[in-house]
Amino acid sequence: MKKHNDDLWNDDKLLIYNANESIIWKYIIKLMYVFDRLPDDVQKYLTKNCGIFFVDLSLGSFVQKVKKEHFIIINVLSHSIHGMSLKAFRHTIAHEFAHAYLNHETYDEKEEREADLQAEQWGFKNPDF
Repeated sequence: MKKHNDDLWNDDKLLIYNANESIIWKYIIKLMYVFDRLPDDVQKYLTKNCGIFFVDLSLGSFVQKVKKEHFIIINVLSHSIHGMSLKAFRHTIAHEFAHAYLNHETYDEKEEREADLQAEQWGFKNPDF
């Protein structure tokens, strides 16, 4: 198993807004599991170009491109997140990483399929299909 890249978790990449830290750590551990299993070049790209934003608002999880940097926003109080199986959560995180890695901007049906396929190529198959 590869050691995770600590650069992704530094203060300017990992943002917590109005969220319960005990809940957050549960998701950080799951997110690190996915990140650690990505190819090295993907880890380097995400470390340089992606931030993680944990919130407890009614946002769901999605990637927002801001100033050429991607932020993966995870709503830790979302019922859909809490109800996910571990495999589904891992696929969702890999899918969101894929959007950032593939530099998606529109998140249309084509880009959603591309992100699903990329996540599967990384070993995170969507358990719903």
